[in-house]
Amino acid sequence: MKALVSAFSDQYLRKVWLAMTRQGLGASLWRRPRRADLVVLLGDLTDRGRWYDSYTDWNQLQLRWMSLFRNLRVMRYSLHSPLRPDVHDGSWPALIVPGNHDIGIPAYETGKPSTLNELAAGWFQHDYAPLVDDDDYVLKTNGTASWNARIPISVNHRSTTHELVLLNAMDLVTMQPLGHGPIENWDSAKERALTTTKMIDLLGSVRPPAGQDVPRILFSHVPFERRANEHLCDVPSRSAVHGVRRESQRARVPGGDILQGGDLERTYQNLVHINVSDYVLDTIQPAVIFSGDDHDHCEAIHRGYRKNASGTVVTGFQATDIPELTVKSMSMVEGVKRPGYAWLQLQMNGDVPSVDYTPCLLPNQIALWLQVYLPLFVLTLAFVLFAPAFIRSNQSLLPIHQNQLPTKRRNLNLFVRTSSMGAFLRRLGRDIGHIAIFPLLLWLFLQR
Repeated sequence: MKALVSAFSDQYLRKVWLAMTRQGLGASLWRRPRRADLVVLLGDLTDRGRWYDSYTDWNQLQLRWMSLFRNLRVMRYSLHSPLRPDVHDGSWPALIVPGNHDIGIPAYETGKPSTLNELAAGWFQHDYAPLVDDDDYVLKTNGTASWNARIPISVNHRSTTHELVLLNAMDLVTMQPLGHGPIENWDSAKERALTTTKMIDLLGSVRPPAGQDVPRILFSHVPFERRANEHLCDVPSRSAVHGVRRESQRARVPGGDILQGGDLERTYQNLVHINVSDYVLDTIQPAVIFSGDDHDHCEAIHRGYRKNASGTVVTGFQATDIPELTVKSMSMVEGVKRPGYAWLQLQMNGDVPSVDYTPCLLPNQIALWLQVYLPLFVLTLAFVLFAPAFIRSNQSLLPIHQNQLPTKRRNLNLFVRTSSMGAFLRRLGRDIGHIAIFPLLLWLFLQR
């Protein structure tokens, strides 16, 4: 059963990715297809990737994952080619943020990967982590592998207009895990997440000249905890525009917040703790945040952090707001009926940088099976079984030989009795084959 579920789930992801890349990630009934310049994956590429101690087995899992996303190319040290819309080699450049299922959560005492996750975490970093300069965390050809990086973006061939910030949320969770009170010794907490807090403090010290706002777009696997008056996942005005709402009712109210939680084994934590969240948002002051981990849609607003925000506006929000979009999982087996992704646009309105994003929904595969495929199959089967009993002419609607027809067709029982069971089953199989052959060929063609 597990193998069957995995096969259908893989097939769903493969078809979704092909449709998105062929038609354009921003395509819809009302918009022309557009090709994305960059794909950002928010972690948890696989379910059990952190638990492998054999490189051969771990690598087979990664090859399986890569086979689902054809032409995806991990960008580790250069973003020049994907940000030139006139130059494309058919591949889809991607940046990766690590998830707890990829590298695990570091040990609280040391800030290092646990013994159980150490090998897999090392392999994952070696193959996927950006290469950055040790001093400024900007991508560098011969840099150091790091899950923390900053990528300057130039829109319309200008100087830097936006900045992408990749943050290792596993380090942030380790700074203040569940069961621990407020941080009293910040030096000790930062020591457990040394490379991550070093970049955060660096970003806090780097400010653009007055009047030249460079909005930062922050990517984190784990969502940030909200303050007491911000515990909603559906912003009414926004939901009315894009039509996407939270499915989960774990907070016992529709659109409720992501609840803080975890497990005793420390394999996950639902939110970065409030003290660490305040530290990150106060220091970096991002314009917008994209997070993962929860699998379901959650659109919230962090207020009170961007006190000195200048002209940058995220469409649909106030200049001082920091919206955070927790993006839906793309998988059909992660507890959401409608999987999804997010479409992000970085633009310039004259000399003022702007940010616009839209949460997007993917097909409900389970509903298609139960509400479309299954009823049509039942109707087809009923037609094949019962139609001959109600056909009073000498010709059947189905391709049945005349010498196989009963002499009288008063009811279905007479039809079955006057034919041998073997002949009946052969006829039934032939009829189903005649009806199913073209849909089957079309289905096989669409699996490519």
